[in-house]
Amino acid sequence: MNQPNPNRHRRGTSLIECLTIIAAGAMLTGVVVSGMASLMRYDRHTNQRTVERNQLHQFAATLRNDLHGASACRFDPDSQSLTLTGDKGETLEYRWHAKTCERIVQQPNTTAQTTRMRLPAALKFTCDPVDAHSGDLVRLRITNRATLEKSETNTPAIRQTPPWDLEIVATVGR
Repeated sequence: MNQPNPNRHRRGTSLIECLTIIAAGAMLTGVVVSGMASLMRYDRHTNQRTVERNQLHQFAATLRNDLHGASACRFDPDSQSLTLTGDKGETLEYRWHAKTCERIVQQPNTTAQTTRMRLPAALKFTCDPVDAHSGDLVRLRITNRATLEKSETNTPAIRQTPPWDLEIVATVGR
């Protein structure tokens, strides 16, 4: 019988070795793709929070300027609206909805102009005092409503964003 020569070197690779290398490469590719997907999801979430924060700060600056230009303001907690009145009879109303805020400017004897601003979802607005006149200090607090609610099982709801508050403090008619 022919016996294999122990001094003879094997050429090539066996099928088992090829399959092992392919399986290891597939597992490594799966781990890398999964990690990249997680990084992309985190990046998208971070970008979204940055855009929302910038929109809120822009909204706060606009509202603060409008409060300074008004002679009176009234907050209606039921309808989530803030009405500002000017010296010449003009009114400016902010109406908050799920993900937007409408800024409605009404000059006497003209058509109302509406501007919509995007805001993060689930916001709660409170104002102290509810009625203010020229010279009064107004504190408008914006809270992420979703962080205050509990789930149906009475355990804290899972939060995708940390809780935060934004306070706008301004003097009416300053």
